[in-house]
Amino acid sequence: MKEKPAGLLLIDKSRGPTSHDVVGAVRRLLRTREVGHTGTLDPMATGLLPVCFGAATRLVPYLTETDKGYTGVLQLGAETDTDDVEGRVLHEGDASGLSDGDIAAAFELVRLRKSQVPPQFSAIRIDGERAHAMARAGKEFVLPEREVEVPVFHVTGRDGSAISFAAEVSKGTYIRSLGRDVGRELGCFGHLTALRRTRVGRFVETQSATIAALTESGVEGAVLSMWEAVCLMPEAVVDADGRRRLLLGQAVPAECAAGDGEMVRIANESGDLLALATWRSETGTISPKRVFGVIRG
Repeated sequence: MKEKPAGLLLIDKSRGPTSHDVVGAVRRLLRTREVGHTGTLDPMATGLLPVCFGAATRLVPYLTETDKGYTGVLQLGAETDTDDVEGRVLHEGDASGLSDGDIAAAFELVRLRKSQVPPQFSAIRIDGERAHAMARAGKEFVLPEREVEVPVFHVTGRDGSAISFAAEVSKGTYIRSLGRDVGRELGCFGHLTALRRTRVGRFVETQSATIAALTESGVEGAVLSMWEAVCLMPEAVVDADGRRRLLLGQAVPAECAAGDGEMVRIANESGDLLALATWRSETGTISPKRVFGVIRG
């Protein structure tokens, strides 16, 4: 039986569509229902949105764990309910007297924080309901703080009260919240007017293509294999018997340079992705978590 196509497409999302809209477009493009994205981009945001299809949709939980890079513009002087330009203004302030040093210092203070409160308009679930749906319905709720890491968050340019910036963040970090908090730190409030995702793990925006371009030229040459999709994971090497036992769900000896408990990837005899497994350095074995091959013979 012919195997169904599977892999990863790096989509350059345009401003306006939701991430779900992009998934729908890829479904129509590939004529398959098995499609899933690896990290929501707001409708206002543009840039890199990795989309898995076929058996690769089973990789989505692992691909969402990666760190990400962004560029954007923070408009000082007003805070909105969505923390971006599409929201309703809640508070206004005067940003005219701020020096470049004041702004840079506020960025650094926010960068050094280890937690943030996500935006009210977000995809976080509260008792099974999306926060953005509750916010639109006028329901009152409190989102708990979440731990984040922000290795990079600094000013790259300024045009009056419009501040261009770059950011490198851990998974689950909301850039809208970073911008909101800078505005509050400065006492004049702020919201994002532009946001672009430039990197997801090792994938960068220059590798991506728009839906329009893929529709016109086709996806041939744009698809990354499942093996390439998990390129951040260390490789574990097993013999032919080990590969067979992995498909049976058994732990097997392997050669691996990963840290204890780290997720690793295993190739089949053709170099395609056979399985994802957990490495145990004490025993020198791997335990399968996801298998993608079939037992033959």
